[in-house]
Order: sequence, then structure tokens, then C-alpha cells
Amino acid sequence: MRSTVKDVAARAGVSPKTVSNVVNGLVPVSERTKAKVEAAIAELDYIPNLSARGLRNGRSGVIALALPDLGTPYSAEVAHNIVEVAHEQGWSVQVEETGRDPHREIDLVSKARANLIDGLILNPIALDESAIRTGGNLPPVVMIGEVDQHQVDHVGLDNFSAARDMTLALAAGGRRRIAILGATDKRRAATASIRTLGYRQALKDLGVGHDPGLEIACDESAPRW
Repeated sequence: MRSTVKDVAARAGVSPKTVSNVVNGLVPVSERTKAKVEAAIAELDYIPNLSARGLRNGRSGVIALALPDLGTPYSAEVAHNIVEVAHEQGWSVQVEETGRDPHREIDLVSKARANLIDGLILNPIALDESAIRTGGNLPPVVMIGEVDQHQVDHVGLDNFSAARDMTLALAAGGRRRIAILGATDKRRAATASIRTLGYRQALKDLGVGHDPGLEIACDESAPRW
């Protein structure tokens, strides 16, 4: 039979509440008591019932991470680092791919409202199609990348200034025909749009005429780096 919290408590000579405190790590327990409980857990091969714990405290222990395209090196690196940090904190990460589709982002937000996940990290693509339209009944949500909203926390880069500075750096060597690869395209990708604006601003600052032929969009068939 599967061991219970009461079995562990009896083996360690402590109360079931103390066992829960050790397992959940939410209440400080003396090192001596903690060692006794952990030894009992190992001897009885006790496995906490995560579903029952979730019903009691209203948490699933899962954070959702939604990225546009899991086939890119960028997404792989972001997912790797988030999973590592979450693991250190005792959380699991559910990784989802939105496929650059705002409707799939909205579906994930609906799951968040249903309390199936405890937090959501969302990387939307389009500036004007954010899935987060109102605060509403949401768990903690963090947006990464560029998105025009003021409802939840946001982590992003100043892509406008970065593109402008890179263009100016190239121009400092005397270059004037400077192309941008991955410019604004029909998908209206937020990052591409903002970087293109920064590129154009640099050309304007330099007094260089705008040449649409030097703005090269990447379509879905383009190779991934």
C-alpha cells in the first residue's frame, strides 16, 4: 500500500503537520526534525499526492511558458533558462507553442483563468493582437518581448535603440547602403516592426534616403538560424 503522511509522521515521531511543513518547505523546521522526516520518507518511499495538495492550497505547482516557435534557437534558450530557474524553486514548467496565432494565446489565458496553471509567461508576436486585453481573473502573468499593453508585468529589450545603434555603427565606417534582414513583414511581428523603425531612424539621422529594396522580410519558408 502507498505510504501516507500519517505513516511518515509515525515513523519519524512527529505530527502530520510537521511532515507537511518539511515536504512543502513553507514553514521553517529544525534541521534535526527535518532529517528525521526525510529519513522516514526515504524508508517508506513516500510520494506526496500533488493533486490533493493542489486542491488544498489552490495551486497546481505548474507555470506555463508560451513561445511563438519552439524550433528557433531563441525559444530553446529562453525555455532552457526558465525551466532551470523554475526547477530550483520547486516549480514545473508546461511549455506551449502558439504558432504565431493569437487565438492559441487566448486559449492559454483561458486555462490560466480556470486555475489549471499558477502563472503564465507569454511571448506574443503581434503588437495589436495581445491575448491580454484586460486584467480580469488571472494568475501572475509576465509578457516578454514587445507588446502594447499595460495590464500585466512586462520584460523586454529596447529593440528600437538597438537597431538604430547597430545601423549607426555600420555607418561610422563610411557605409551608406545598409540593409536590414528580417524587416517588417505581413505577419506584423512586433520585434521586426520596432527594429525596422530603429533602422529607419538611423538612416534619417544620417541623412540617407530610404530604400525599400534594402528592407528584406523573412517569410515562413526562410531558414532558421
